[in-house]
Amino acid sequence: MQLDLLNRKNFKYQEFFLSKTAIAHNIDNQEEFLSNPRFKEYLLNGIHLSNQLQLIRDKMNASNEFKEIVGNDISININSGFRCQKLNNLVGGRPNSQHTRFEAVDFRINGINEFEKLKEIAVWIKKQKIIVDQCLVEASWIHLSCKIQSQSNRMMFGTFTNNIFTAF
Repeated sequence: MQLDLLNRKNFKYQEFFLSKTAIAHNIDNQEEFLSNPRFKEYLLNGIHLSNQLQLIRDKMNASNEFKEIVGNDISININSGFRCQKLNNLVGGRPNSQHTRFEAVDFRINGINEFEKLKEIAVWIKKQKIIVDQCLVEASWIHLSCKIQSQSNRMMFGTFTNNIFTAF
């Protein structure tokens, strides 16, 4: 199955499609992805995104500095990965959200949802010089987006609250 191409050492493809909102509204987000006319393009985006997320996870595991921030047992929990348009509308996502193209994922680390602690984590990610489009602390999670064409990535690091971006 082509979705297996999204699997990484610490992530399984199913995690990128899970959504409590989709379940509550009887939306099969994974099936919507598979039937999308741009499936192949979006799958490539998802493969790149899962590679970048795994790279971040590997660097976290290897970093004593990072373990001082969150502790030794590191887990990344995906809140939101790919969103079909129906799901994106339901969660109030922007019409052109990178989630709808499988270029973005929202996550928490070790269940941490405190804004200042998430900022520490995002600043640490920035220091790793991993090519990303955005790494934003939003409410109680981190939004990470990546584009396949590295020159198209904006390397935006900061917070995004109340529709205001503040760089760090």
